[in-house]
Amino acid sequence: MKTLVFQSYRTDVPAWIERCMDSARSWSKLRGYEYRFIGDEIFDVLPAWFRDAYHGRMLPLTDLARAISARNFLDNGWDRAIWVDADVLVFMPGRFDVTTEYSYALCVELWCEKKWGELIFDRRINNCVSVYDAGNVFLPFYIEAMQSLAQAKGPSLTDWDIGTNFLSSLGRIAPLPLLGNVATLSPTLVSALATHDAAVLRRYSREMRQACGATNLCGSALDRAGAQRAAREQQTGAAIDLLIRTQGAVLNRYLEE
Repeated sequence: MKTLVFQSYRTDVPAWIERCMDSARSWSKLRGYEYRFIGDEIFDVLPAWFRDAYHGRMLPLTDLARAISARNFLDNGWDRAIWVDADVLVFMPGRFDVTTEYSYALCVELWCEKKWGELIFDRRINNCVSVYDAGNVFLPFYIEAMQSLAQAKGPSLTDWDIGTNFLSSLGRIAPLPLLGNVATLSPTLVSALATHDAAVLRRYSREMRQACGATNLCGSALDRAGAQRAAREQQTGAAIDLLIRTQGAVLNRYLEE
């Protein structure tokens, strides 16, 4: 199967993002997939009205641009197009498998945070790793749905409305094929990795229910960290080191207990 993995990011790439993209490139090579990096020109595929309406709003712009780009690749002879967010770290390339029996797949998002001293888990759906085969019927529907939702909401559209919010709502109505091997490192989980908080890591791993070979490091959460950004980036770097050094065992070992 002729498969393309593609990613995009702005020109000023932080060191931790570069490490993540390096991991995706290495994983692609290991799997025999072609890899392609796209800069800001990824937004050239967007309808002018959408680009103008949400200028500077990177999440909705990227949500639609990645989907249209995937459709274009499939229309131009690729059998499968795989989008991987630039902040996704593939820490077990030999075991990270995106094979699906369906013609597309999205990602489980298990969000973890502490509230009132308790761990709260929210199971959602995101598109941080998205797999689309030629001829799938979901991608054209999703592209149209994103634009319809954006037109209906206008300026009130939030950063998550056409991505995680829409996909999660859709998944509550009809089952969607999902990859369950991509962990979501919320700030709470990044801190747990950096401080070796076994209680939090154990709970997360058991709620995830499947060994993970990659993780979404949630760069958008870092963008909202404000004055804490430097400390958060340091913790993220420590989490990357730990995941790579242990080959994911820091998370996955609790499934074996």
